[in-house]
Amino acid sequence: MTAIQTLLDLQRAQLRHDEAYHQDILVLDTARRVKHMTLHNAKYSGRFIAAEEDGDAQLFAATLTDAFVIALATANIFAQNLSKTLPEDKTDSLGLVELGQGLANQEAPTGSFSRRYAGIAGEMAKACESLDHLEDYPFRSRLLKANAELTQILIREAAIRQIDITASYKARIMDVESRSACQLFK
Repeated sequence: MTAIQTLLDLQRAQLRHDEAYHQDILVLDTARRVKHMTLHNAKYSGRFIAAEEDGDAQLFAATLTDAFVIALATANIFAQNLSKTLPEDKTDSLGLVELGQGLANQEAPTGSFSRRYAGIAGEMAKACESLDHLEDYPFRSRLLKANAELTQILIREAAIRQIDITASYKARIMDVESRSACQLFK
């Protein structure tokens, strides 16, 4: 399956999951939902740094998966088609893992993964803050750009660390759903 189709399928799966298991977030207005997702990214920034500094590959992989879940959920808030934000060369023929490998083989961005992730999460926080202050700031376009960038660096880092992001996503969602109080009513 191509990266384009995989991302679309994962976004749809995330939407169904959120509708069934996260009504508390879905009932919030759009600005509060985006802030909620941005707070998740801030939390993950700290976890990534801790995992890298402690050499904790398990914590890093779990955080990467959770961050990917949040990137999908954030995209769904804005009806952002993440597959359209991918580099245009070869995305119609590569799978998500191969796309990540291709991104990993490109010139390495400056700074560690954790530093780049935290920087992008900070840009999202700036956009949310600007919205609170009603500043003349293109918060929507900045949030969409930042979410697309987060998604790409997560896919890239998953490939570098040999994490099957699709499989880890599905396992994480199953885990959350199996532990949810919502299961009592199904």
